[in-house]
Amino acid sequence: MNSLDYSKNKKLYQKLTRQMGELLKEADDPWYKEKILSQEIKY
Repeated sequence: MNSLDYSKNKKLYQKLTRQMGELLKEADDPWYKEKILSQEIKY
């Protein structure tokens, strides 16, 4: 697995973090409950 360079992949990064937020919310995950990394992940 490789990291994404945010500055080169802004649209992809935003899409992936939005999807991750939706999945964490759907799973009622502790990250969603505690809004961990809420500045990056859109819940």
